[in-house]
Amino acid sequence: MTWMKSRLLLAVFAFVLLAALHPAALAQQGSAPSQTSARAASQPNDTVSAAPSTGKVVTQYAPSQENYQKAVTYSGQRYRDYFVNALYGWLVLLVVLRWRAGTKYRDWAERLSSRRLVQVIIYAPLLLLTVAALGLPTDLWDQSLQRRFGLSVQGWGSWFVDWATNQIVTLVVGTVLVWILYGVIRRSTRRWWLYFWMASIPVLLALFFLQPVVIDPLFFKFTPLQSSHPDLVAAMEHGGASRWDGDSAGPHVRDERQFEDDRAQRVCHRLWSLEACSSVGHDHRKGHRAGNVIRVWP
Repeated sequence: MTWMKSRLLLAVFAFVLLAALHPAALAQQGSAPSQTSARAASQPNDTVSAAPSTGKVVTQYAPSQENYQKAVTYSGQRYRDYFVNALYGWLVLLVVLRWRAGTKYRDWAERLSSRRLVQVIIYAPLLLLTVAALGLPTDLWDQSLQRRFGLSVQGWGSWFVDWATNQIVTLVVGTVLVWILYGVIRRSTRRWWLYFWMASIPVLLALFFLQPVVIDPLFFKFTPLQSSHPDLVAAMEHGGASRWDGDSAGPHVRDERQFEDDRAQRVCHRLWSLEACSSVGHDHRKGHRAGNVIRVWP
């Protein structure tokens, strides 16, 4: 395989792999917080208190000057972080090409076994782990940025467990994609890009439906909402949030298929008097999501 062909294949593979593994990356980050304990909400807090009932209608968000400056600083950091991550990602790919890591791993796999499937199982994880290890500095920087601005309270030990879990998911899905990619290339050297795109669509669809059932539970603990907050389930039923009755939009989600997770342990931090975290009901049989449920304790 020539240098140019190796570079083209690696670039295409990296693009498809990032698109395929995007749900797993989202699952690890835990962007939507859920409910924490009601006990914490009942304790007093000197800094966070319920707004007095003055009858004034609030029409816009008016943060304090300190919070405003903090938000502006964080926005600038995020913009810089985005471009640095993009440039560093390309640098990682160039380093992998410069080291000819793909060629070395291929030769190792061919020496260890003559079976195509075994070669892929050896080659793909080595290449993916190399890229992941080189990209670890930016992952650490992203997490430190979230912690510095108070958007994440997840400890480093728990974060590394999630990072390792995400790499395992990446290895499994990436190995399957590499196996499909090279199988398609061997059968069609001219239209492999078209056939690989067509073959990757079922894989992406499968990931879409498997994420809430298989991938998300690897990162978060789900408990039935009916057993933890039966009053909330009753309120949802009364308001039509989980049942379609012709007047409220959305599919029916049975009570035993409504769950809450522990994402709040990563992004919420002891909001004593005011706590707003979300839970998402999910019908595992139909793959339907109910609307977000917001609980606010005054």
